[in-house]
Amino acid sequence: MTLQFTVLALIILGFFLIAATLWSLVNAEASRSWPSTLGTIALSRTLEEHAQSHYGKGITYIPQISYTYGVGDRDYKGDRISFGMPGWKSKAKALAWVDQHRVGETVKVYYDPAEHGNSVLETHARGSWGNALVGLVCWIFAALILAIRPR
Repeated sequence: MTLQFTVLALIILGFFLIAATLWSLVNAEASRSWPSTLGTIALSRTLEEHAQSHYGKGITYIPQISYTYGVGDRDYKGDRISFGMPGWKSKAKALAWVDQHRVGETVKVYYDPAEHGNSVLETHARGSWGNALVGLVCWIFAALILAIRPR
């Protein structure tokens, strides 16, 4: 029963990781054709996310940002940088990104023409391929377990 649960968990995890990658890539591709407007950075800082795994401790540096922008006669607030993974393993890269997006600065905001409150600052999917690779590895492990399990 435990072996079957492990295989099922690996298959489901792989599915969700690959689905998340596809969602990010499809949305990032769509955002490339979105109209843009100018916005203003309202908040810009870096957060540290600490994680513990069997590989050891790890820190991901995540830019936290919010910006305001207008479309027509309405004002909106956004906080999405791009579709996909939001952070870096390198503190220097995260700090450099935040330094380029200081509070009060003007930025180009891409917004969904069908839903103006849906916006991004960058029109690519950040870090998505890593999720897909992990999902694929989950499926490979599930297949190997099924292939070598005792009958």
